[in-house]
Amino acid sequence: MKNNESSAFLLTGGYDCIIKLWRVQTASVIKNYTFEDQIVNCINLGFSKTFFYAGGFQSIRKYDKDASSYPILVYDNFPKNINCLKSNSSENWLVSAGEDGFVRIWDLRINKISQVKKNCESPQFSCAIHQNEIVIYSCGLDGNVHVWDIRQQAHKSIGIVGWHNFFWQITCISLSSRSRACITPGFQLLCYMTLFIVLQRGELPRTKRLPPRQLYHHPLFPPTPHCTASPPLFHPV
Repeated sequence: MKNNESSAFLLTGGYDCIIKLWRVQTASVIKNYTFEDQIVNCINLGFSKTFFYAGGFQSIRKYDKDASSYPILVYDNFPKNINCLKSNSSENWLVSAGEDGFVRIWDLRINKISQVKKNCESPQFSCAIHQNEIVIYSCGLDGNVHVWDIRQQAHKSIGIVGWHNFFWQITCISLSSRSRACITPGFQLLCYMTLFIVLQRGELPRTKRLPPRQLYHHPLFPPTPHCTASPPLFHPV
């Protein structure tokens, strides 16, 4: 979503296999983009607000927001679903997290895979890029937050343990504006886990776990599997 007075817009996608561009002020659809016969799992809008990427079953597609309704580039031949996409601030590279358990880094300047990260050995639901654009986080079905240093090729896993020492399935990871607070919700009813991140020079992040926070949802609906951290640290949305 872009939020800049009258030019604010929103991109949405889902089961109808169509990506919609909305004008926020009027709540009206101003353009549709085709995703063929696939469900749209995730959308990432670049910082330039010109190009965006959409992930689905076995493919990632690149669109020019102001041009054609069809993708201008397709990355395909994935074995399973693409669940999350994140680009860096200069839009030189893109990170994808997939159901096949791999986190991939794409060099957008040559439109090829730059690095394929170690297999996490479980489906990855979400990923995030640290503000320094050196550290990447991913999370998934195994209840771990995976931390990658893309320069040093270093990796470690942090197990998120919930109540009764049960490992949660982590569905989403979100960093605060200073990349110091990491909020990770699981499937467990009414609960979120928070993690505090402190970066040291030349090494992977050191972590300090905080106790679970309990957020109450409407009793007729299950807890939402996604979250966003607002700027003042621990205020999940």
